[in-house]
Amino acid sequence: MADARLVLHPLFADADREAISRALDQLRMRRCDAAAGELVLMRGAEYDALGLLVSGALRATIDDMSGRSLLIETLRAPEVLAAPVLYSSQPRLPVTLTAAEPSVLWFIDRADLDRLSVRFPSVYRRLLQDAGDKFVFLSTKLRLIQFTTLRHKIAGFLLPMIRDQTDHPADASDSSDVVITLPYSRERMAELFGVARPSLSRALGEFVREGFFDLDGSVVTVRSVSRLAAVLGESR
Repeated sequence: MADARLVLHPLFADADREAISRALDQLRMRRCDAAAGELVLMRGAEYDALGLLVSGALRATIDDMSGRSLLIETLRAPEVLAAPVLYSSQPRLPVTLTAAEPSVLWFIDRADLDRLSVRFPSVYRRLLQDAGDKFVFLSTKLRLIQFTTLRHKIAGFLLPMIRDQTDHPADASDSSDVVITLPYSRERMAELFGVARPSLSRALGEFVREGFFDLDGSVVTVRSVSRLAAVLGESR
């Protein structure tokens, strides 16, 4: 019988639960239990089966020229692991995956995944959605590299969202508040900015105290778009 955590994985969220459970029972899947600190997959390893993280967390790292390990991101369950790599012309992992805490993964052979996607088109759509979400996140992270301070990164992150989520251009007068919704959790935002979560919380708190915006969960009420835009003109 398929692991209940696997059946409930977001990859299968749009499929009939009983049908997907029966289908998973028929696949050649491999379970991996990793203790905290244990190596799961090495950078450069052949990646011929899709990994689904159902519990725990993994650290994705690369080694720089001096041999230091650089954290790229922390992957927390439930998570799809490197689906675009699986279907690339050279399916080898670009990062090393290590368990940040006790973790459980399931690996589904690519051929079985192909058959599953034909039977359940929603699985294929979810794979594409996951790949698209990761591409957007990486693109945003690369765009924010131009900013050297966390203060500038926060402003540079929020201003395009004001443009995309509202009709308020950054250079318009501040006749009223502007409300936007953050697409990421605080932890995910900290990874986006390349800082620790406490550092992000302090920086956001400073913006709130200075009257730039208010925060209520994922909702940001910007009090002055022009003031926020002016932050990017401050000395870096």
